[in-house]
Amino acid sequence: MHPFKAFFEKLYGPVPEDSSLRLYYWVTAVIFFIPAALSPVFLIAYYVQFGLGYVLTYGLLMLAAVWIFMPIFFRLIMKMNRFLFNEKDRKQ
Repeated sequence: MHPFKAFFEKLYGPVPEDSSLRLYYWVTAVIFFIPAALSPVFLIAYYVQFGLGYVLTYGLLMLAAVWIFMPIFFRLIMKMNRFLFNEKDRKQ
């Protein structure tokens, strides 16, 4: 297993089996991961420019948003897409 796949599965949930959902998963996961990957840079910049108080308020809020709330939102998006995909492709 690719090391990035294991990391993204822990953060964003399992990779779908269907190829179209898998493509959507990876594109969205990379887009969602960019702010998380850049968050340490912003945290250091907050500290350098504004000090420790700013880091402990806005910096921690930013970290919570990109490492907690965005993965939860991503999982909800993927659950919705799996549901819509299954409904659309169900045989009649």
